[in-house]
Order: sequence, then structure tokens, then C-alpha cells
Amino acid sequence: LPLSYCALTPCFRAEAGSYGRDTRGLIRTHQFYKVEMVKITTPETSDGEHHKLTRHAEECLEELEIPYRKMRLCSGDVGFSAQHCYDLEAWLPSTNEYR
Repeated sequence: LPLSYCALTPCFRAEAGSYGRDTRGLIRTHQFYKVEMVKITTPETSDGEHHKLTRHAEECLEELEIPYRKMRLCSGDVGFSAQHCYDLEAWLPSTNEYR
């Protein structure tokens, strides 16, 4: 350990309704692909491996020259098995915001 995995997975978003903002266009597409990065590790090394994994994702965005910000999720948005979690949000000039 650690074991490292990476996959390109199809994702499907279920929209509750067509009200609110961002109801049209690429931002609210119902099918998209995302890169999944997973590490299987020991409890003793999990925190360090989590930071390495996050850094790998940041390096991908930096190599592509995509502006981004790193947001730490609050405990209510983190899964049961996670100690902490980050969202890397890319800057979208068309909407003038990070998403």
C-alpha cells in the first residue's frame, strides 16, 4: 500500500426541475465524464496520501492552465467515511464564476 487508481467515468445528473439558474447549456448537461482518482492506503498514511492526491489534481489543472480554487467542504457535505474533502473549482469566464 498505497494502491493508486484512476478512471474516466460517465456521470449522470438528475435535475429536480427546470427552475432556477443555469437550466440551459453545458453547465447543466445531464451526462458528462469525470476523472476519478482513488487511493487505498493505511490509516497511518491516509492523510498524507489524501494531500498528494489533491495535489495531483491541482497539477493537472495547472498544466492545462485552468484557473481554479481549492475549497474545503464542510462536514455536512463530506461522506461518512471521509475525514475531510476538497472541491477544486475551475474558473468559467462565460459565467464569471468558479464552478
